[in-house]
Amino acid sequence: MAWVWLILGMAAMFFGAEYLVRGTCRLSARLGWPEFCVAVLVIGLGGCLPELVVTIGAAARGLGDVAVGGVIGANLIAILLLLGLAGLIRTLDIPIGRYKSYMIFLGLAAALLTLMVIDGEVSRIGAFALLLLFGGFLLREYLSSRKQVVICLSCDLVPTIFMTWKMIWLYIGMGGLVLIVGGHVFFDALMEILSQYNLSQAFVGTFVVAMATSMPEFIITLMAVKNNKTNIAFGNILGSSFIRIVLLLGLAGIISPLKISGSIQTFDIWVLLMAVGLLAWSMIVRKKITKQDAFLYLGAYGVYFAFLLTRM
Repeated sequence: MAWVWLILGMAAMFFGAEYLVRGTCRLSARLGWPEFCVAVLVIGLGGCLPELVVTIGAAARGLGDVAVGGVIGANLIAILLLLGLAGLIRTLDIPIGRYKSYMIFLGLAAALLTLMVIDGEVSRIGAFALLLLFGGFLLREYLSSRKQVVICLSCDLVPTIFMTWKMIWLYIGMGGLVLIVGGHVFFDALMEILSQYNLSQAFVGTFVVAMATSMPEFIITLMAVKNNKTNIAFGNILGSSFIRIVLLLGLAGIISPLKISGSIQTFDIWVLLMAVGLLAWSMIVRKKITKQDAFLYLGAYGVYFAFLLTRM
């Protein structure tokens, strides 16, 4: 029954985040917020709300391996598994000029996280450093957005003419409430699963939590690739992988330092560095991800998944 509540809690968080983003997007349009704020802060950060709730909830309960493992596991799923599946559907051409800065920031974030994992803790100072890196990313994106038009496609989901002020606040209020309640249900179920099945925190974080929180990204990316919107798919994975590290772990570490131990220190973090390196190689050298490259990505995740099963 705990697994049912876990799924229901996650579904509630996704629905709550969806309506919260819709309401906030329409509120920003009514208030005349800059397009940069809408595209990056409302849509980009809003899409990470379920993962943010999970990561902060794990930190508040002293589950450092779940919080850090969830971020590492979700990034490995996005980079190795999801890009591998996308590459099987069609060749992904990578415009290096457009995403070069994203790759640089992701590399810096992965390197910074590695130092913290080796040290055994994401301290408040380390978390502040992650948030500073995120601030640098926002500043760079803001300056870049002044030179180009930023289009907020997600705002078209709910036409402004049908969104009254009452509906806007209803979307925001109900979305936030469902998001918070879903988070509580999810963690109550997660704690029961941990005790009932005697699963390790590392396995729960790097697979159970990571896979659950990656489902929307799966749908968005594969649909984008199917519709030949490969730039959207690649940019989504690159951006979300960076945000998970710097924003989610940054905020969680500020709330409560995250203790890290075991296989996350000795194995998972190094697999993440390998995955980021493989992504950089595909981007800089190959400039595309072909079916042959896709098999390499999927094979790497297959080996990693086999290791996950040994530490349940």
